[in-house]
Amino acid sequence: ETGVHGGRSNSASLAGANGLNMRSLLLFALLLVAVVADCPHHHHHDHDHDHHHHHADKHSQEEDDAILKRIEREAHGVKRDAEPEDFNFGDLGLYAVTGLFGLAVLLPFWMPFLGFFSKKSDEKEEAGDNGVLMKGWFSEVNSQWPGQALSLEVEKVLMKKKSKFQELLVFQSKTWGRVLVLDGAVQLTEKDEMSYQEMLAHIPMFLHPNPQDVLVIGGGDGGVVREILKHKQVKRVTLCDIDECVVETSKQYFPTMSCAFNDPRLTVKIGDGVDFCRNKDLTSSFDVVIIDSSDPDGPAAGLFNKEFLSNVHRLLRPGGVVCQQSETIWLDLKLINYMKFASASLFAALEYASIQTPTYPCGQIGALVGVKEGAKAQLNVSKPVRPVPDDMKLKFYTSRLHEASFAIPKFAEDALSKALEVEGDDVISMKKSVSALK
Repeated sequence: ETGVHGGRSNSASLAGANGLNMRSLLLFALLLVAVVADCPHHHHHDHDHDHHHHHADKHSQEEDDAILKRIEREAHGVKRDAEPEDFNFGDLGLYAVTGLFGLAVLLPFWMPFLGFFSKKSDEKEEAGDNGVLMKGWFSEVNSQWPGQALSLEVEKVLMKKKSKFQELLVFQSKTWGRVLVLDGAVQLTEKDEMSYQEMLAHIPMFLHPNPQDVLVIGGGDGGVVREILKHKQVKRVTLCDIDECVVETSKQYFPTMSCAFNDPRLTVKIGDGVDFCRNKDLTSSFDVVIIDSSDPDGPAAGLFNKEFLSNVHRLLRPGGVVCQQSETIWLDLKLINYMKFASASLFAALEYASIQTPTYPCGQIGALVGVKEGAKAQLNVSKPVRPVPDDMKLKFYTSRLHEASFAIPKFAEDALSKALEVEGDDVISMKKSVSALK
């Protein structure tokens, strides 16, 4: 999804950082002309006197008297500003040329000030719920997290397009590598993607003693699949994502994320994950289900309700593990509470794990991890049942971090300890700020 609002091209937005502010420049030029026009114009009075004397026969007696009085006043040092003066266009031209020359010399010093006056109006034109891409920066402006926005400096916009479901933007950032943005929300950066991908994948995978069949709903960028396939026990992985454009974009621009798409153990299905999980033929087909969704204000909204979670429970084998992206404790406690207690009756164990990802809102996101009842079910979700193999190449996940992720702040513990009374099954209304809990 693009972070551009208002239909402006990226090249125009980025070039605007170095271009001249023509509106401000025009305003300054008009001001200069107005000042010059108001300046006193010192004529060559001796020449004027000779000229009038030479043509005295053409003037009336009153005009001659006025000229003589003017000369007399000037001789006694009276300021010429005290009397009206005829406008001299010749002098105006001289002053205008001088003024424009001075403007040209001082232009480099004036430009920062000229840009300031129109800065706010430009930002207003660029801003929107799909983020802001302006003057070489992307800002994650979005109504889902009002009053705050992550900003990343942009080196180059690589792709911007709109699919059937959402707007996509890919750009090269100055310090965080390539960045994928969907509907104005940062989905991943090359620098910190491993924190989210590894934790979302390995927490549920290491809670299962022998995960052979794994389902991923969402996750079209391929990062979670990449991590799942590091487990040698895995025989089959099914990825179901609604937007083929995300899959193709990742293959083109994020090769380290999409490197597992050629693995023969992987089957990719393009379609609605909600409908996929309704399939009765898939009952008890998976050991692990991972729901790697975007935020619930868009095509992923159907992944955050009771019906979907009930279907996921049905797809799991006894002792199976589910892990679902569950937003941030700093903004979404009401939604997390709703999701947790909507699933509590389904799973033998269910807890919220915290994941630190710098480029997500508030630098933190989480996952609800649930275990279906079964003979070999690991009901203590904070304890991995298998050690990390020595030959598994990881950058973020460790067994100790797995355990620590379930230790959350007291305010979040308190908010998630008791079910809130909610009406209906409207997930979007659940996604409110922490203040809604007070």
